[in-house]
Amino acid sequence: MRLRTKTFTILGITMIGAAGLAMPAQATIGQCQTSTVCVYKDAQWLNTSQVISGFTSYADLNGYLHDQASSWINANNSTAEVIGEYRSGQPYYAETLSAGWTDNNLSDIGFNDMADFVTWA
Repeated sequence: MRLRTKTFTILGITMIGAAGLAMPAQATIGQCQTSTVCVYKDAQWLNTSQVISGFTSYADLNGYLHDQASSWINANNSTAEVIGEYRSGQPYYAETLSAGWTDNNLSDIGFNDMADFVTWA
């Protein structure tokens, strides 16, 4: 019985998420507004986020997310974005997301809790 309850809860969350994604593409990608990049502390776009204007060519992550980011969304209409860090004083580009793409877990590319900045690709 307990397993069914957990499955129901998970399905309920999934259905709510799917309803959110059914909104017009020009309005949002998940909770990230058009023409922005959203970086989240936890995987699956959870916990504290930083919203960065898609018109900003470079942005350092704020103190709370610096070396703490686990997922991100590029809700720009046409600009690809890069998430990266500094290694020995040089920028290292970990991942490029095309406009409208997301990554729900930076651990998949070995880059969890390492990001320092977001910039145009």
